[in-house]
Amino acid sequence: MSKGTVTKTSCLLGVFHLFRHCQEVSFKEITDMLHVSQKTAYRYIQLLKAAGVIQIRYSKRQEAFVPVSMDFTEPKRLENQTRQRYLDKIRRLCTIMAKIEEAEDPVAWYRERYPELTDRTRQRDFEELRKIDYCICRNPKWNRKWGTDPDDEPGWYYDFPEAYGIEHIFR
Repeated sequence: MSKGTVTKTSCLLGVFHLFRHCQEVSFKEITDMLHVSQKTAYRYIQLLKAAGVIQIRYSKRQEAFVPVSMDFTEPKRLENQTRQRYLDKIRRLCTIMAKIEEAEDPVAWYRERYPELTDRTRQRDFEELRKIDYCICRNPKWNRKWGTDPDDEPGWYYDFPEAYGIEHIFR
């Protein structure tokens, strides 16, 4: 993904990814990775807090944010419906990042968790996650046309990046 196609949502998910995988995250790490100002990084953190997906505090001694808990909290409720839908989307995408690996069938997991959402929304969510290298893919039975490996088991697989495995996306 080139810098021109990096969305606000991708940036937010990138920040969430850092907090999930690091014991401390400094403003410098966020601003260096995303190429944004400290003020924008702070806005991203506040939005993730409002979505209830991060519980962090700033440690002056470490000069970084440290997790208080990895549990999700109740999200804020906003008057503005457009902003509320966006907050709900961020929470949903972060939930997928944090929990979907537990599912044997991610489509069934998604449908059970979000029965009111369409398959098209699920496809868009999975595509949004793919932008930051969170791949939730189905391996079909072996097919010469598709070039899949005949030794691979058919079914769903996950390929998620390590802590700093997404930095290349924001360059």
